[in-house]
Amino acid sequence: MEYNEFKKTLKKHRASIKDFSNILEISYSGIQKWKNIGIPKYVIEYLELLERLSADEREKYLREKLNS
Repeated sequence: MEYNEFKKTLKKHRASIKDFSNILEISYSGIQKWKNIGIPKYVIEYLELLERLSADEREKYLREKLNS
């Protein structure tokens, strides 16, 4: 997965990079470095799991994570 695809996936799920950094407890600047070093495998797998959730489940999960 390329960095632009990563950003598109987040946008599709109405999440920003800042949101994602909060969910995974990673610094925003750390995520920005992925432009140069590539997206870690665990992040790709995490996003694939999110894709498998229904839209309602995914929305509920993201809302819970962002509000905690």
